Amino acid sequence: MPDFSAPPVPSALADFWGARLFDFFNDGQTEILALNQNQWHIFRLDRFSDFSVSLIQTLENPTAGENNYGVPYAEICDLDGDLIPEIVLGDYDGDLLLYERNQNNEFLPVFTKRLPGVDATHRFACGDFDGDGVKEVAVATQKLAEYLGESTVDQQYWILSILKSDDDNSLKIVWQQNFYGLVDQKGVFTGVSSQDYDGDGRDEIFFTPYPKAYLIQYENNAYQLNWFYRGVNSNAVPRVEPGHFLLMGDSTLLAWQIQPAGQKPLPPARLRVESADTAKIVLNWEKTGAGVSYQVNRILHNGSVPHLFLVSEPPFVDSTVTTGELYHYRVKTIDSSFANPVSNSSEPVEVRAENPPVYETLEQIGATQVLLNFSAALGEKSFQVNQYWLLSDSLRPLSAVRGKGNRQVLLTFNQSFSPGEHAILLYELENKHRVPFYRDSLLIPFTVGETGEQPYLQQVEMISKRRLRLTFNHPMDENSVVNTAHYQLIPDGRILSAEPDVIDASIVFLNLKGKNRMGSLGEKYYLEVSDLQDKWGNALSREFGNRFPVQRQVTDLGAVIVFPNPFHASGQENQITFGNIPNGTEIFIYTAGGKKVTRLRETDNDGG
Repeated sequence: MPDFSAPPVPSALADFWGARLFDFFNDGQTEILALNQNQWHIFRLDRFSDFSVSLIQTLENPTAGENNYGVPYAEICDLDGDLIPEIVLGDYDGDLLLYERNQNNEFLPVFTKRLPGVDATHRFACGDFDGDGVKEVAVATQKLAEYLGESTVDQQYWILSILKSDDDNSLKIVWQQNFYGLVDQKGVFTGVSSQDYDGDGRDEIFFTPYPKAYLIQYENNAYQLNWFYRGVNSNAVPRVEPGHFLLMGDSTLLAWQIQPAGQKPLPPARLRVESADTAKIVLNWEKTGAGVSYQVNRILHNGSVPHLFLVSEPPFVDSTVTTGELYHYRVKTIDSSFANPVSNSSEPVEVRAENPPVYETLEQIGATQVLLNFSAALGEKSFQVNQYWLLSDSLRPLSAVRGKGNRQVLLTFNQSFSPGEHAILLYELENKHRVPFYRDSLLIPFTVGETGEQPYLQQVEMISKRRLRLTFNHPMDENSVVNTAHYQLIPDGRILSAEPDVIDASIVFLNLKGKNRMGSLGEKYYLEVSDLQDKWGNALSREFGNRFPVQRQVTDLGAVIVFPNPFHASGQENQITFGNIPNGTEIFIYTAGGKKVTRLRETDNDGG
């Protein structure tokens, strides 16, 4: 399982709702399709570590109406069989929209259709329902009555439409059905799901309008409603494995099994690429039984005429590939014991005839991180922490973050590297087409040398009146930094506790009493540290000052305070303090009668 111990990083953009992570431009970079301010956009994901994004393109909605959106949902699928995936979106007016990338790397609307009913925002799914190798899309919309009343119950219903390509970037409705009993309220869920639930090589449709579930299948050249169940409250029907799925109710979770019809053989399961290079591609899959053969279908990415290969058993070695070409493969079972001896197609795989990525260099970054550089883009599995192991510390990384077009992996560990010999063990990485490499593992040695400088305090950051963040140049000894006797907050600060950061041992947090004027109130506070040691036992350097001012920079007049307020001349304090003011601020003081008393100017950058 992935390690989710690191805290989530929120988006810096307000009203940002991500829908899909995808390589939209086929360049090895990961982009985000997201709703922002009621408009769909494609953003470049610049950094995973702080969720930094930059806008690439806005997807314009050319249809009439209000064009509002709801749940941030989108499908990415090839609906016209040209091997170029479309972005499928819907709006509340009932419009279905298709966007496709042109030669200028721009996604433009290539097809729109106003469906009957409203709210096509998120209840839709793509799948190859009829088994012809080209996907269709199923969309649920709502037919609403003009007003709510007892006599209008039968005027409200769901409309499920299935659309299929009839030309390049054009769809037509091939099946449509009304489902009565529309319930749309808080805590009630309705959805459309599509997967190959029964393992026959065709995708099925689950439509779950609360409180019911319907299974729609394509059989005998027609769409049929083949199963119904009541007591469901779910917007999705997950497939556990072929023939098994889950249905959820208000307080139940039920596992179901679909019995195969038995009219044709099952397609091969778990079609996968075992290896690939510039000379050959090796495919493998699970055998479907004795005495069967297989038909391998290969299509070039440009949609050229397919090649068919007859195979007696897996694996299949395709040595007729061209270097650099992108291929799509599907496999069918041929079993003469069935009335219809040829199965539907397996799930497709996509692979390029190219050499796998090669490890190039390792860079140590700080005390807890290493950066691995590879020659080509890596796949999703290569960014899972379970693929890496730090020897001889026997540690898995806390995170594995991608960089530079997915050609880099930044590994972060929960403790600092000690001086000496170390090694990173990596195994079963994948390229962007999920082709495994380094199956037998690879050991990457690196050396952490003895540090040539003593530890010292680099920075003191005021988080609040009750908490300071200290940054040292070295990872520090935990037993040393938790001793509050090693810190002094001058003139009147009281330190309650000290705690090292759980990830970076060069960072220490001090928890304070809070009854102080620290920050930007005109009082100068200093933090002194002494007698600390780094993790290797080195004492604090005497060449660097370990006394730091504690202050908070003020840039505007948005939080100015004046105290004491009210002011009494006979009170304990005989002066008025202006706090939270930027350097250079001028203060003019007048009597109640309008006579100028004095002018003050903030010049020492202490905020007061």
